[in-house]
Amino acid sequence: MVHPIDPILKEALGLSEQDRAVLVHRLIASFDAEGEIDDGADRAWAVEVARRVARMDAGAMKMVSGDQVRREARGMIDGHVDG
Repeated sequence: MVHPIDPILKEALGLSEQDRAVLVHRLIASFDAEGEIDDGADRAWAVEVARRVARMDAGAMKMVSGDQVRREARGMIDGHVDG
């Protein structure tokens, strides 16, 4: 059965990864009917981002490529967990 969003999804999947990320962000933001931003959540994320950047700059964080993360995630989803 064809779903009404199928044509939109097909078009969205043809976008670049960056444009799809922007689209997802805007779609998620649209769930806030009031258009209000949760300042507490924004502040908490800003603190978390700063913490992660500091750990990265200090060399305390193992950097992993996006491709490797996707391979490992796909393996977990498919039931082929390494390690």
